[in-house]
Amino acid sequence: FTDTDESKLDGIEALADVTDATNVASAGALMTSGGTVTGDINFGDNDKAIFGAGSDLQIWHSGGSSIIKDAGTGTLWIGGSSEIALGNPDITEYFVRCFDNGAVNLYYDHAAKLATTSSGVDVTGTVTTDGLTSSAAIVSQTGGSNSAPAIAITSGSLGVNGITAPSANTLGFVTGTGERMRLTSAGRLGLGISSPSAGLHVEDDNGAIISRSGYSQYLQ
Repeated sequence: FTDTDESKLDGIEALADVTDATNVASAGALMTSGGTVTGDINFGDNDKAIFGAGSDLQIWHSGGSSIIKDAGTGTLWIGGSSEIALGNPDITEYFVRCFDNGAVNLYYDHAAKLATTSSGVDVTGTVTTDGLTSSAAIVSQTGGSNSAPAIAITSGSLGVNGITAPSANTLGFVTGTGERMRLTSAGRLGLGISSPSAGLHVEDDNGAIISRSGYSQYLQ
């Protein structure tokens, strides 16, 4: 090589110094010790972004599905400072919302259906189950009313029918928004009367009938 050639090679070597962050960045590359990306990083199908010494966390697209795989030990954590949300690709509808120190909400077609609360869960809509086991009272609320029983058996076109708790240790049985029978705390059963004075107290303008097959006895 001539002296001129050596000078050219020295210049190329200086420009190709891959230990210099400025040179590497100007070439559109990253230092192995880190750097800043100002554009997209594109991965082909089944090309993975792999993290951890044992390839513990892997993210890729298979061509049909997008996959996040925790292939190592320990827990896969997803943390958010105030809220974590899962939703549709347009970021316009929720599937799940998780709030820091608050509720976790599950959605159906962007409508919240189940939310955790400080005391349990709040369900919006109808619960369908093939079994139910409870360690406490299944229904626990105020006594209700004849128009809105505490335990509503039917409503709508079938009418308002159910059970109320009009006072302590007392049950009222409602049909068509009217109380028809009451069982008191003393064990007295009243038909047509809310304050029965005997074990069985029937009050009706038409009297009462006690019968067996083929025989009837009228009480006036």
